[in-house]
Amino acid sequence: MRALIVEDDEFLGFLWSETLESAGFDIELVDSCRDAVDRLIQGHFDVCVLDLHVSDGTTTTLADWIKIRSPGTGVIAVTGNEQGARGELSLHHGFDFVFRKSVPVADLTAVAQYAAFVP
Repeated sequence: MRALIVEDDEFLGFLWSETLESAGFDIELVDSCRDAVDRLIQGHFDVCVLDLHVSDGTTTTLADWIKIRSPGTGVIAVTGNEQGARGELSLHHGFDFVFRKSVPVADLTAVAQYAAFVP
């Protein structure tokens, strides 16, 4: 299973990478939408974990683009905002799941594993 993590907080990116890697994922970690697009063009990912706000903008458009390009890819949003953490993001964008920071890593892992197998 391959996972792309888009997170500009170094600590969280490392934590999520290590956690998902120990669950059997091959991880690509980037800190911007631009780098994410580059990686997505290079290959397929089973699941993408996207911080809602990164250094070069929000990942809502990226989530839509992922779903158009690869509808079977699971897309998980993680946000520090109250807005969107109740599910509105999944209704209007390509997110399958939305978590509020700080998400327990066990929950993130379980949902990533589920999302990697459900088209």
